[in-house]
Amino acid sequence: MENFKSLSSCRMSLFLAHRALNELRFIISAKNKGNSTSNSDTIKFYSITLHYMLIMELTKLLEDKVKGEHRKKSHFASLYRLNDEVNNRHNPNETNVDHQNIEERLKKIRKSNFYEKLKDYRDKKFAHTDNDFSQEAFEIIGFSTDDIEDVSNLVTELEGIINDCLQMDGGGLNLYKINTTENFLNFQDGYKGFALSRYEEFQEWKQTNNS
Repeated sequence: MENFKSLSSCRMSLFLAHRALNELRFIISAKNKGNSTSNSDTIKFYSITLHYMLIMELTKLLEDKVKGEHRKKSHFASLYRLNDEVNNRHNPNETNVDHQNIEERLKKIRKSNFYEKLKDYRDKKFAHTDNDFSQEAFEIIGFSTDDIEDVSNLVTELEGIINDCLQMDGGGLNLYKINTTENFLNFQDGYKGFALSRYEEFQEWKQTNNS
C-alpha cells in the first residue's frame, strides 16, 4: 500500500467512528433490555463522549474538498483529500480506480438527510451548542436505534470508499468489533443482582439469629 499523507488520518477517523458506533450499540441494546448499569451516571457520561467522537469523526471524513489556493488546508481525514492524493499520484492508464465515481459517492452522502442530521447534532449540540439549546448536557437525546443502523450503513460505505480508492480487498482496514463493554454491562448487572439477593438473605439470617 502506498503511503499517502491523509491515509493514516482517514483510517484512524474511521476506526474511532466504528469503535464509538459499536460501543453505543451495546449501550442502547442494554438499555432496551432493562440493564440498570447502562443508566448509571458513568455510562451516561461515556455515551455523551461516544456521540461526540462518532459525530466529529464522521463529519471530518466527509468534509468537502477545499478548492484553489486553499486546497492544502482541507482536513487530513477528509476522504475527498485522500481521493485527490491517490488520483494525483496514479497514472489513469495504470489504475482501475474510478476517482470520479468515488467523488460522486461522497457527494451523494453529503446530500443525504442523515448527513444533515449529523451536521445538526454537531452544530447545535456537540461542537457549538447554539443559543437556542435549552437542555442540560446529560439530557441530550442521542441517536435512536434507527439512527444507529443509519450510522452503521454509513461506516460500511465509507470503509468501501477507502478500500476502492486504494484498490484494497474488502476488510483491508480491519474494522473489528470489541465487545468488552457489552460483557461489562451484562456481568455488572448480574453481579449486582447476585449481591442484592445475597444481601437480603444475610439480613434475614441476621434477624433470625439476633432474635
